[in-house]
Amino acid sequence: MPYVIQNSLELVGSITVPISMIIIGSMLAEVKIKEVFREKSIYYVSFVRLFLIPAITYIILSLIKADKLLINIAVIVEAMPAAAICSIFAESYDKNPEFASKGVFITTLLSVITIPIVILFLK
Repeated sequence: MPYVIQNSLELVGSITVPISMIIIGSMLAEVKIKEVFREKSIYYVSFVRLFLIPAITYIILSLIKADKLLINIAVIVEAMPAAAICSIFAESYDKNPEFASKGVFITTLLSVITIPIVILFLK
């Protein structure tokens, strides 16, 4: 690829994470921090995202006798927190971006605990 195009793509790629964090932060800035932790549905979503989906992925891939490395990679990827793009899509389509931002925040916070648990399970 020509240097100009490659360099432009690298610059755009390197700024996407900071921009998404700024967008999520601006959405969360309007919410009181106590409200984030009081919303019970966020914990349900977090449980599904961080435990249930990785468990289902593990079971399905084990049943079809997939390679152990493939199973481990797929389960770890599925155990990652909700992506910042959720908030961006919610904002774009006017579908409760505040809830999406709370979900990203809580799943990211909880993933500090859940990812090591999932990795220990895979060993």
